[in-house]
Amino acid sequence: MIASPDSLPIKNCILSKSNQKESLKKNKNYQDLRHKLVSKSIRSFVYNNIEKTYDYILNIAQFIGGDKENLAAIEHLSALFKGLKTMGYASSDNRSDLLHDTMLIMFDKTKMALAYAKPYGFKPSENKTIHMVPKKTICYYWTNTMDFEFLFSIFYEKILHGGKTGEPDAAEFEKKFGCSLDEIFQALGNQFGFILTDIDVDGLFPVPKLTIFFEVKNQEVLTKFFESAIQKTKIGFEEEKFEDVEINNIALPAFIGIQPSYAFYNDFCMVSINRKMIKDIITVSNNGEGLISNDDFQKVNKGLTAKNNNIAFIKFDDLI
Repeated sequence: MIASPDSLPIKNCILSKSNQKESLKKNKNYQDLRHKLVSKSIRSFVYNNIEKTYDYILNIAQFIGGDKENLAAIEHLSALFKGLKTMGYASSDNRSDLLHDTMLIMFDKTKMALAYAKPYGFKPSENKTIHMVPKKTICYYWTNTMDFEFLFSIFYEKILHGGKTGEPDAAEFEKKFGCSLDEIFQALGNQFGFILTDIDVDGLFPVPKLTIFFEVKNQEVLTKFFESAIQKTKIGFEEEKFEDVEINNIALPAFIGIQPSYAFYNDFCMVSINRKMIKDIITVSNNGEGLISNDDFQKVNKGLTAKNNNIAFIKFDDLI
């Protein structure tokens, strides 16, 4: 059965079937994706021409009309997709305990905006953070393609600056925090991730037991920035040592159920909802009894411990 909101696509399908019109089967991008994704155990396959899809979206937006700001915002958003050509998705079932879903995107890096093309240039690398993840983790994510400077520019423009282009006052920032924004960005690496071990629902409000971590190239600069920021907030901080690692904790009343903490460890900065999570991460890193020894992780570990650009592990039965 062929279904469509318009009759023209249905007519084109009929013409293609009767060889009166060239079919998608002869398209090189389609052939490449089918070759890479389709196997004997395939359950479903999806193909999308990203270039044409977003051309249609822009045409519809322009046809509907609206004020210039809205149209400019749509065109700005479409820049995210420049250079992306086609997408293929396949789901397969080889009768094992795992269902396999794979998505491939074909792109032309030369047509992408420089900022968006940059992540595609990172080579897969060893993920050392996986050895710090506690065994009973319900959600874990890691990437080596994070561009903090680019993200900050978007945040500043869209959130802090009302959508107008511009940059923060560099001299004022350096005066406040003792270091420049450029120094901070240079002090950060490209690795970033988070670990979620539980969600506490017994308190006044649900509290995710969450730790965010990011790669650090220059600890001295970030320490100076953190200390300056903390002094300006006038919030009390407590310091403690654990396994020769200094953990800094915000002193909050116990009934709140959270105690934000941060620590520098193994070339990473960890920022957590409480100090215990940081201690657990340090302990796991030292004794090796972490996520990689988890039975569920081992079942789905089809390259997760190899060199990668991104990995994610989610235990949906515990998360939902």
